[in-house]
Amino acid sequence: MKKLKRLISGMIFLCMFITLISKSTFADGTLCKIIFYDGIHYIEDPKNTQEDIVVYCMNNELNWPHITENGQQIPDYVYGYLDSKDIQNYDEMIKNLKKILFMGYPYNGMRLYEIIEDKDGYIPSEEEFNDMLKPDPILVEAFPELGHHKFTIDNFSENKDVLLKFIYDVLMTKETNINSSLTKSDIMVNPFYKAVICLINFYNPLEAFAYMYSDSYYVTEEEAYNNTQSAIWKLMYDYGVPSNNLNDISNYKLGEVFMQYANSDFIILAEEPLSNKIEVKSDFKFTQGSDGKWYSGNFRIEEPDEYNGMYILDLPDGISLMNGSVDNIYGNQDYVFVSDHMPESDEEFRIWSNIMWAKEPSQYSPLKDIEYKGKRYQKMTGLYTNRTHLWTEFTYGDVSSGDLKVTNKVSGNAADKTKEFTYTVILSDKTINGKYGEMEFKNGVSIFKLRDNESKEAIGLPANVEYEIIESDNEEYQVTSSNSTGKIEANQIITVEFTNIKNLKPTQIPDLDPMPIPDEEANIVDTNKPINPSTIPNKEEINQNTIDKLPNTGRSNFILIGILMILSGVAIVKNKK
Repeated sequence: MKKLKRLISGMIFLCMFITLISKSTFADGTLCKIIFYDGIHYIEDPKNTQEDIVVYCMNNELNWPHITENGQQIPDYVYGYLDSKDIQNYDEMIKNLKKILFMGYPYNGMRLYEIIEDKDGYIPSEEEFNDMLKPDPILVEAFPELGHHKFTIDNFSENKDVLLKFIYDVLMTKETNINSSLTKSDIMVNPFYKAVICLINFYNPLEAFAYMYSDSYYVTEEEAYNNTQSAIWKLMYDYGVPSNNLNDISNYKLGEVFMQYANSDFIILAEEPLSNKIEVKSDFKFTQGSDGKWYSGNFRIEEPDEYNGMYILDLPDGISLMNGSVDNIYGNQDYVFVSDHMPESDEEFRIWSNIMWAKEPSQYSPLKDIEYKGKRYQKMTGLYTNRTHLWTEFTYGDVSSGDLKVTNKVSGNAADKTKEFTYTVILSDKTINGKYGEMEFKNGVSIFKLRDNESKEAIGLPANVEYEIIESDNEEYQVTSSNSTGKIEANQIITVEFTNIKNLKPTQIPDLDPMPIPDEEANIVDTNKPINPSTIPNKEEINQNTIDKLPNTGRSNFILIGILMILSGVAIVKNKK
């Protein structure tokens, strides 16, 4: 009896132990189940609860992880398979695997294919063809001119020269050259290149594209999956992953395109994009042209290179892009707005994009290394790809701008007109950095020097930003200024004028003794009264006495001398009579 109790107790303990092991093994949710539906494999991954992930086999010589015959047992899967100890160039292989999963089904991250329901005799519509004429961001990075036009079948004639130059530049590129992150071969398998070839060379480009490129672009959902699978098996074979022998995928045209792009240098964003990493830089100062329309300065969406964003603009009525299409503009390119009116401060602009990103691929292995008909089951891989919706909106009043001009005038009899005066422009917005016209700002401050009749102008400063301008290095100068503090006004040029004056003090001149006012009666000569000749001084005495009595100013008082000489002459004439 005691032995039976010990046996029961032992069995209970064993069951509890197994239960604890089971809980400790799968408590982190690593147990994953493979689902097979309509020819596509999915996995229930507890780390990605939002949706099941499409997964692909990594060993074409092993069993499929779904039931192909009655009685077949499909294992559950757990995380893990290869690492850097298993194969050479592991990091490079994983990078290329990530690109194939990103480009392939179901994410289509490079817009390299289009899914349709029935391929038989399929000819693209004009709308579908025009969609292929939207170049991808990495193609625009290599050929920036492509990002400033809207290409369609109907406007081919007006864009013909741009497209001919693009084809010529590609054909003249050497195979080994890399333009941006793309080689010549990468570009030539791009749908945009293929569509342009048909547009240039054929009267009916739609039928030409269907005949020449349909197998590598228009695919059913299952075909898209199988082409992705073929590219992964080929990649595994190329890097020596065990149980792979597929070295030719020429029957999978889209798979060949995936392999081509997998070897290119384009970068997939690995972290979620952030709105604060994308900045709208623009000179929103509208000026009226000779045609009566209003034109802005340059408008640019600055983004990190790996974002590869394609943006859409929602613009107020009457406003469009002069050098681009509002439904596909690109980061780090300059555009110009054109308007049929001067924008009002409350008119709204909206910019948005969906940017894809993905972390590293996941790998899965069977929980039990079971076999079926002498073969084990394939390891699996998948990628969870995200799309982040980024957007911003603003009114014209929020982003309008104005200019600030600082001038210097130097004057005075002792002024040095070659002297440099220092000016410090301080803005209330400390986030303003970079070059605005002729001023360079760092954290909202710009410092520069001006001589006489020199000036500097900041162009495109945000409206409503307050400013203060301080002049220094102006010792011994009298300084006057106008508008040295204020606020930037939309579409206005504010001119700040500084005047620096320096004069020497003038020489002091002593006051002169006031000249006595002559007595009119005393100066009247009585012609009836005889004159005593002895009282009349001679000419020399008059001159000498007069000079001696003049104020000692260093100057001759010619007026006084003249008057005395006239009086002397009158007296002499009377005496002679």
